[in-house]
Amino acid sequence: MLLRLGADAPDGVAFESEASVRGVPLKTVAVTEPRAIELYERRLVLVRPDGHVAWRADHLPDNIGAVLDQVRGAII
Repeated sequence: MLLRLGADAPDGVAFESEASVRGVPLKTVAVTEPRAIELYERRLVLVRPDGHVAWRADHLPDNIGAVLDQVRGAII
């Protein structure tokens, strides 16, 4: 799941597209709850199905595919 934290968080469409190419189900969720935004400390948070925060940043990465591959263990 990709959390978009705050009204000004970057769009998650590029993440969803790259995930789809890799056959990885990915849901994007907009979060506006101030306490959640404070806890995660970033505007984008990628959460694995087991609840582990796998990646977080304030901006989209230059290579979204590489981030997804690393998170899912496709590259070491």
